[in-house]
Amino acid sequence: MTCRDVTSFLPNYLHGALDTEDTAEIEQHTAACDNCREFVREYRLTIAASQAAFRSVDAGAPSAVPDDLVRDVGADLGAST
Repeated sequence: MTCRDVTSFLPNYLHGALDTEDTAEIEQHTAACDNCREFVREYRLTIAASQAAFRSVDAGAPSAVPDDLVRDVGADLGAST
């Protein structure tokens, strides 16, 4: 398994959608490869942060977020739908 393979299989790995052989290969590779181990850790953190940020779409932005930023992000989101 190469670093490129790890990044390719990562979403399925994290969702438990790989067979046991591919899962074992990823785990062996990340045990030996500092870069991939860090990449997997950061990927998991990004998913967790994204889920936390969008738990409640109606909650609105925290008061510390500038109004113009909220307006711009809202405009971008509206444009993409």
